[in-house]
Amino acid sequence: MKTLGMIAGTLVGIGLMLFAVAINIAWACLILALPVWILLHFVFGVI
Repeated sequence: MKTLGMIAGTLVGIGLMLFAVAINIAWACLILALPVWILLHFVFGVI
């Protein structure tokens, strides 16, 4: 039973880590996309 708890804890830890990485990637994409969007919006009047 103790090993099951350890496995569950490890899985939760890995899940949280992947979740944090996904959020960081999403933020990076947003930050990188923003100047591109502003450029397109003001220079070409798109979107």
